[in-house]
Amino acid sequence: SCENAELPGVEVSQIELRHYSFTQRVPAKLSFAPITVLFYCTGKMMEKRFFDTWADNTIPFNTGLVEYPLDAGVYSTVTINQFDLQGNISYAVKLIDAYPISVSPLILNWADDSVNKLQVVFAYKKWLTVDTQKMEISDGQSSQTIEQTLINNMNNTSKPNAGAPDVPTTR
Repeated sequence: SCENAELPGVEVSQIELRHYSFTQRVPAKLSFAPITVLFYCTGKMMEKRFFDTWADNTIPFNTGLVEYPLDAGVYSTVTINQFDLQGNISYAVKLIDAYPISVSPLILNWADDSVNKLQVVFAYKKWLTVDTQKMEISDGQSSQTIEQTLINNMNNTSKPNAGAPDVPTTR
């Protein structure tokens, strides 16, 4: 499960438009800052393995050769949910064509008996708001928890070049 996540923002870049001697700044492009998510790790470290495998599929660790992302199956959709006090989803977004750009190291320490937490930073092409009334993603796939996704995808992503998994709903 997830300890915390960020909801994405947007930055609108502008250009100067000239019409005769008048100038006006107009919107030109959108940019989206990377999103940081902090996951709790289970004792079997499924989360660490999941994201390490996905990062390895992005640029294989053993070769360092960059493949065209669409061919390598690097991109996936990440759903981030905000829950109300009753546990209902009150707001949700999808990160489109997302992939991990950073998977943090884990500090192992016998003196500290706290749960391991894994920080993952995602880059993405764009984000969309999910209709929380239907709670179904527009491509027809139901959202799922990280636990369900990790279990469903561990076999597929443990093979080299298996491609990016369908990435989880965070809680």
